[in-house]
Amino acid sequence: MTTEAIEIIRSLITECQRQLEETRQRQQDSLTDTKQAGSAMTSRYDTFREEAEYRTTAFGVQATKLQEAIRKLNQLLQANPRTDGKIVAGSLVTVQSENGKNKKYLPVPDGGGFKAQDVLTVNMKSPVGQALMRKEQGDEVVLLNGGKTSPYTITEVK
Repeated sequence: MTTEAIEIIRSLITECQRQLEETRQRQQDSLTDTKQAGSAMTSRYDTFREEAEYRTTAFGVQATKLQEAIRKLNQLLQANPRTDGKIVAGSLVTVQSENGKNKKYLPVPDGGGFKAQDVLTVNMKSPVGQALMRKEQGDEVVLLNGGKTSPYTITEVK
């Protein structure tokens, strides 16, 4: 992996950790709301406790997903995969559209949608990630762009 890719992945891990802390705080707040709501509904319209329980569970699921993303990203950093010319997780990929505009992507096992500098991380399982994986410089790919598919040429793989 390039130094730039490593820095972007580290930034993504930091962002996931920030989101995890925020999610845990929200989960704790919802748990507090659940406890303060009492055990019985005062009327059939009193659903505050149920809503708080639902939020607590949803934040717990989100926290688990963030922990898993952090784990996978740390594993990627430790593995430090070599591209051998083919796009793999951690490759820094530049594609060029027919009109000459360049885009940079960094396929990752989890945490797609994070933008650092001019590089967008894409989940390897996403449509864009799947289109890029195992391709090489010079290959043509069709990517979803603004709801439409557009052809791109892979101009660089690092």
